[in-house]
Amino acid sequence: MQHEMSRSTTAVTDHAGPAPALAPPAVAPRRHAPRRAAALVALAVLLLAAACAKTDTASTTTPAGSTPGSTPGTTASAPVDYSKPGPYKVGLMRITMGDRLVAVFYPADPAGLDKVQHVTSFNTGEIFSPQLKETIATLIPEFVRDIPLDVYQDAKVNPETAWPVILHSHGAGGYPMLESGLLANLASWGFVAAAPDHKSRNLSSAAGAPVPDPDDITDLKNTVDLLKKENAKADGPLKGGLDFAQLGAEGHSAGGRAVVLFSTDTANGVKSVIGIEPAPPIAFTRPPAADPTASTTTTSTTPEERLAATKAGLADKTPPSIPSMIIQGDSDGIIPLVNVQLEYDWLKPPKRMVVLAKGGHNVTLDICKVIREQGGLSKYTATLPAFAGLFRLGEDGCTDGMLDPAQGYAVTKHLTVAQFRWSLGLDPSQASLDPAYLRKTFPGAIADVQSEG
Repeated sequence: MQHEMSRSTTAVTDHAGPAPALAPPAVAPRRHAPRRAAALVALAVLLLAAACAKTDTASTTTPAGSTPGSTPGTTASAPVDYSKPGPYKVGLMRITMGDRLVAVFYPADPAGLDKVQHVTSFNTGEIFSPQLKETIATLIPEFVRDIPLDVYQDAKVNPETAWPVILHSHGAGGYPMLESGLLANLASWGFVAAAPDHKSRNLSSAAGAPVPDPDDITDLKNTVDLLKKENAKADGPLKGGLDFAQLGAEGHSAGGRAVVLFSTDTANGVKSVIGIEPAPPIAFTRPPAADPTASTTTTSTTPEERLAATKAGLADKTPPSIPSMIIQGDSDGIIPLVNVQLEYDWLKPPKRMVVLAKGGHNVTLDICKVIREQGGLSKYTATLPAFAGLFRLGEDGCTDGMLDPAQGYAVTKHLTVAQFRWSLGLDPSQASLDPAYLRKTFPGAIADVQSEG
């Protein structure tokens, strides 16, 4: 039965307006996320490559359920369904940052779109290293495919205003373009969404040998610096279109850990943070493998030990003092709800956690729908037996009997836009985040809503 969880430490309330952005204290960064979480996105990527279904795209028509004045330039007091495309066409810049890509999605200037390239797809071959691409294309050719997209390459940013900036950190085994639906949806509602490629834990890294300490926090800092340079370029597409005083951060899985740690450093200026199926912002110590030649990925702590480590690790850290949200499935087999509940309890108000009914680790990603439609990942075990364990983990949340991935992804798109709009002061109320509205708009998808402050 769907319900509001009754907790002595949790008060479910509404605000008449956005909470003030407070300066969070510093905290030491975690060295690495749980390694096995790499399986999720790493293998899901392969199935995404075989997809032919379209992703949601931006529209110039105001979505059903929205109200006059609900565009980012004004405010919306009544609830709005933000899972649908917003009123802005979407621009895309692929910017090189050293040896890695930063994908930037943003509201595009409607004038002159006929003079820039309309990008309707991207090829999954760009995700893989040359060696991995050759192997995959040989064994399963359908994994290297064109994926539908609806953006305008290097279009000028919409001059209506300077737009809030959202940093996105992908999960282990991920890649910036693999959550293009989520990022484009943010852009269609008036945000500049920037996603760097974390080389230390992207698909190529997850599918190959383990890598040393992640540099995802540095990637996020460098992304902000890069965007500031682009914002100042006299002839750049983004010139003057970014508002760094309204900076948010979101991340999935290992990316959820990264954005929380990034947000605890007051110098980074983050005003709001969202963790999607987040790994906790702590480090785990694995016991040594019985076989010294074995990969460390073959040895891990027990669920009970990891729960205890999460509790102890959080006790030594100070949470960020900014509005926060967690989006979590109640059936996540990679990062269980009981562990994530500890992180939610640790966070300072104002905070909110939305628990998805029958939601697994991947249900909040666009690729989950593709995995389910393709009949899962395990059927490819005979072709790639070395990936059998990764296939099983990659299916988490994306098989029959779990929450419909299309609905889970719609909820995630709505929640991220609604939370950032409220917490960054674009919407004066939390009407779009009200539990009753969420259950009405996404029937059967909401297991629990907790909020405080």
